[in-house]
Amino acid sequence: MANIQDSKVVAQPDTSEQKDRLSKIVKSFDMLSQTMSNAVVAPPAGLFGIKITIKSGGVTIDGSTLDVEFDVPFDDNTEANEAEITVYNLSPTTRAHLFYDQPITITAGYGSDTGTIFSGRISAAPRSTHVGVDLKTTITALDDKSLKERDIASIAFKAGTKASYILRTLLSKVGLPVVVFRPRKDYTYKDASNVDGGLMQNVQKYAKVCGISAFILQGQIYAMDVRDSNGPTFNLSVDTGLIDAPEYYEEEIKEDNYTETRKGYKIKMLLQHHMMVGSIINLNSKDAKGKFHVLEGKHSYDGMDFITEVTAIQ
Repeated sequence: MANIQDSKVVAQPDTSEQKDRLSKIVKSFDMLSQTMSNAVVAPPAGLFGIKITIKSGGVTIDGSTLDVEFDVPFDDNTEANEAEITVYNLSPTTRAHLFYDQPITITAGYGSDTGTIFSGRISAAPRSTHVGVDLKTTITALDDKSLKERDIASIAFKAGTKASYILRTLLSKVGLPVVVFRPRKDYTYKDASNVDGGLMQNVQKYAKVCGISAFILQGQIYAMDVRDSNGPTFNLSVDTGLIDAPEYYEEEIKEDNYTETRKGYKIKMLLQHHMMVGSIINLNSKDAKGKFHVLEGKHSYDGMDFITEVTAIQ
């Protein structure tokens, strides 16, 4: 992933559209005094302190001076994730710096505890439209354009080939180093077969046959069960950012001979920039307690709610 150089332009609101605008209502942040384990810092106690910075094309967009919104997903597969960023009332000069294929990053957090929640490239020309008296600019970006779904030529596998061999062959075509390859199960195909169609779709299929996920962290592929991850650990309760009661989650996975039922919870919390696939949550709520492993999630901000939502399994 290309690095963004030090930004030279600080984005300002479009002065031609200045007006009196009501401040957005912001949720209060309560009792965030407990420090997360493994040196993961919790948001400051009783302090609002939201920080959002977007950098692209030599421009710095400061969330404290411009209204911004974003949705940043992450998941346990190898296909590129698409983020959507909205900024209101950018000046023409600033908008001119934002165009297709420019590197872009989003940094978010509280006070001095901020981190990168997205790094990628703008995937389409930004769109600007008027919403009332506001000018709304929408930016879409992929975390790695090379990971966008693409078809592969048919690959023939002889009778007696194992699913793990097919998966490793497919992963070699993704174009990133495989640092962990740890199937939980395997299956031998009695008949010869051909694999074609979407590369990422097939990777996901054969990963499921092997009882694992294949996902990307920091430009490297991990083919493993997320429950074997030693990712960062979070002690999560209402005191450390848990929002709402966890929602029970259950999914049955079926691929060829493989069947598994995953159980866990969908969990909503105040935005935690450290949260990623494989993170471990020690959950302590009235409705659910225990150790859970993050399968997928999303960081988002809509002007009011500054949150991270995850699906985590036992």
